[in-house]
Amino acid sequence: MAFLKFIYYSIGIWFVIYELLWMLDPYAKSVEALKINADSLKYKHLKWDDKPKEHREDLKGKLYILIFFLWLAFGIMTSQWALFIAYLVTSVIIFAPIRRLFKNNAFMYAIISWFSSLLGFVFGVFVILNAYHLRIDVNSLIIGLFK
Repeated sequence: MAFLKFIYYSIGIWFVIYELLWMLDPYAKSVEALKINADSLKYKHLKWDDKPKEHREDLKGKLYILIFFLWLAFGIMTSQWALFIAYLVTSVIIFAPIRRLFKNNAFMYAIISWFSSLLGFVFGVFVILNAYHLRIDVNSLIIGLFK
């Protein structure tokens, strides 16, 4: 069981590194993400084999999102479930709609992405540290808030 925990939180370290890369160069990453989204709409009607090679490679890079959401889904089944749900709610309800508002403005998209990455970085580091070192009982803290 300890080995599975190690593998799970190793994937979490990968997530933290990815978020750090977004924080270090948010404008370039945002321009790239907006380009991929625009190309996705442009090539939407084409079959996979008919799409340009560069676009297919960009889409393979989006595999990170799938792996990350699987990591979050499994995180809901851990003792730190409340943190994972809070992060998911914040990302989906707050950051995603604001990003959609500014999808035509790369600078504002970069600023929002930077804050989202900062939140993801802090979340990832805290979850990993809490699992191995801090051992804060998040469930008791949340139950204590509602008593």
